[in-house]
Amino acid sequence: MKLTKLDTAKRQLDTAIRLFLDDRDPVSIYSLVSNAWEIIDELCRKRQVDNFSNLARSNLESGKDLKVDYINNPFRNFFKHADKDHDKELDGFEDTHNDHLLYITVADLLKLLN
Repeated sequence: MKLTKLDTAKRQLDTAIRLFLDDRDPVSIYSLVSNAWEIIDELCRKRQVDNFSNLARSNLESGKDLKVDYINNPFRNFFKHADKDHDKELDGFEDTHNDHLLYITVADLLKLLN
């Protein structure tokens, strides 16, 4: 199978949306959609597309980073790494965290495709 980065992001986003609409596992949804977001956001940057994520960045508190402080931490990193925190527990993840990330990822994809 030959895939582009965009193909990969679209497939991950599609699966995340299907899981979301079927009210399935929120951890899997977050993992898939955050992966898709990162690819789409980077493609927008490389192609100089002014996406929704850029608007979000312009409204962040000084010193905060969208990817590091709002998408990767604490949830995405917890879901995919165990090298430094193998015995930790995560508290505070809610299914509603997927709502925002799905929105921004779909909005960014639409900007990228236009």
